[in-house]
Amino acid sequence: MAVPAEAPAPQDRITIRPLRASDGVAVDAMHDRCSTASRRMRYFSAKPRLSPRVFERFLDRSRGTTLVVEGAPGEVVALGHMMRVAGPGAAELALLVEDGLQGRGLGRALAERMLDLGREQGLRELHASVLHDNTRIRRLLTSLGGRTSRTEDPSVLEIVIELREPASG
Repeated sequence: MAVPAEAPAPQDRITIRPLRASDGVAVDAMHDRCSTASRRMRYFSAKPRLSPRVFERFLDRSRGTTLVVEGAPGEVVALGHMMRVAGPGAAELALLVEDGLQGRGLGRALAERMLDLGREQGLRELHASVLHDNTRIRRLLTSLGGRTSRTEDPSVLEIVIELREPASG
């Protein structure tokens, strides 16, 4: 059952879990529910869905971690990727939340889980390459401690989040 656009996301009824090979159809369906603009913000192109090769890469734990947010059982409503990069202690972070659920805390919940996983895996920092006009992800990642810098491409910014242990209280 999809959450109506005007309702808050049922945070207590979502599941954040690792991507599974059996999620292919649900991931394709989520991409179908995402607008061209949302897909462009995530992939820097309006890619209608993931190619089988990219899906296999997201499943490959030696390359990183991909989590899904599951609304109803079997329904993927968001994806988060933390893919290893060349430098030691770092990974690249990327998120996609389907349009009807954006702005309701799913991206934050997913990003916070990705940061926790990064700490558990001993990473020192997460990097996110974001389009300059993607104000939502820029706001989210800077609210989580990200530092923004320019890149050679004026349409792309780099946001780096240092993964310090959370303060105990």
